[in-house]
Amino acid sequence: MALYSSSGLDFKISPAGGASASASNLTPKIWDKVLHEQIQNKSFWKSMIGKDKGGEGSLLSDVTNYPIVQKTDLKKASGDKIVVGLRKAVNLSDETAYAYWNYGKVTGQELVDNEASITFYYMNVPVTLYRDGVIIENEMSLQRSPYDLFKLATDALGDKMAHFRDTSFFHAFYAKYDAALIRSGDVTSVSHPNNLYGKNKTALTEVDATDLVDCDLLERIAVYQKINNIAGTKDGLGLIVHPYGTKTLRADTLWQDAQQGAAPRSKENDIFTGKVGVYAGINVLEDNRISSEKLYNNLTVTTYAVASEFTAATMGNVAATDCRMNILIGANAMTEAFAKETFMRRRKEDDYGELSGFGAGFIRGAMRADWLPDMSSSTTAVNQSSAIVHSYSPSPIGNVSSIW
Repeated sequence: MALYSSSGLDFKISPAGGASASASNLTPKIWDKVLHEQIQNKSFWKSMIGKDKGGEGSLLSDVTNYPIVQKTDLKKASGDKIVVGLRKAVNLSDETAYAYWNYGKVTGQELVDNEASITFYYMNVPVTLYRDGVIIENEMSLQRSPYDLFKLATDALGDKMAHFRDTSFFHAFYAKYDAALIRSGDVTSVSHPNNLYGKNKTALTEVDATDLVDCDLLERIAVYQKINNIAGTKDGLGLIVHPYGTKTLRADTLWQDAQQGAAPRSKENDIFTGKVGVYAGINVLEDNRISSEKLYNNLTVTTYAVASEFTAATMGNVAATDCRMNILIGANAMTEAFAKETFMRRRKEDDYGELSGFGAGFIRGAMRADWLPDMSSSTTAVNQSSAIVHSYSPSPIGNVSSIW
């Protein structure tokens, strides 16, 4: 029975149940104070960054280093580049050839004026300013929102800067420099000098459907590392693959047998925890930022500080979108130069307090460890710590739309 009725209208205490109650403007609306956030890639490199040590060529002691080494000299001095040097080994060539054994002199041979010279290589690691920001329209936004918008803005901006830095390392492995440096116009992108095309191919156009990420590919990578003396970290060498590549690896019966026998059948075993694992001394890691086949060396700045779109690489037997550019990393694979750590600032132009802007930035640069010969006209780069491993890694799922 209605509490009060007049002219055929019923007035009920709101909300009083029933189909019409939820439509009442007097129904209280409760805001949940828990704010959810869009999922993004977590920091991949955080445990792989450390201070540079050098000395990796020592024959008398094992010197290991991080995959990404930091240089902070520019925090204390002016400049926009850090020059890093490398000494080449003296008279080192193929030790199984006669040329190596004929270096130096024996018995009564004259050594004067026949000494070897020391050859140096170098890297110019540049830095640039990168900034981003968010804006809040103050009064009504603050009035309407149940959240602390100022804290949300600074937290979100801090997350953005950390994520940009983390992702920039992937870009620098492909293009030599991170995207912010290329957008600055001071440097240009360069393709990686070390490439493994599938399992035994000589060119990207020869990669086909047999070139999967599996134990055979890992064995070949292990051989490549030994032949080329790529220095490992304290945990060995790392191969970062796309989840599509992880799928084909886990389907390999050799991989399954190796992982089942590597640890007790419990949650400690990689095959049960969801970790990828180790095979032939290669630590297999996984991240969805491993790129499909694209021409990173064609990345150009079309207008001021605006980079052009990547173009797909030319393939012969399979589509570029079905292939991945997996990253093999050892010690000293990347140098990060920091001149100014991440800073946060408030916007001064605030329209009489109506606008609240927050900006963040840093002065830094990430560069792949490509060494150039000093005092020489040669421009041929030498990289002794990383490579791009090209694989056929098609999507195992079809007809799936993107979430965002």
